[in-house]
Amino acid sequence: MRMGVPVELRHLPEYKELLELKRMKKHKLQEIRLRAMESGMRPFTMDTSLYKTESPRARPPSGTGLSP
Repeated sequence: MRMGVPVELRHLPEYKELLELKRMKKHKLQEIRLRAMESGMRPFTMDTSLYKTESPRARPPSGTGLSP
């Protein structure tokens, strides 16, 4: 169960400051995403095709005398 901030603490300046910082962070992240979309940038993704083998069975390094 998720617990929220107790009502009696919501009037504190620290709580209000925290809310403002969260709003600023959210706004900044939205700006970054928008700029990235406008410039055609794509988020980082790992190219997993580099790690695929030719066959389901792994091959030993050549010259080791081991056969697959």
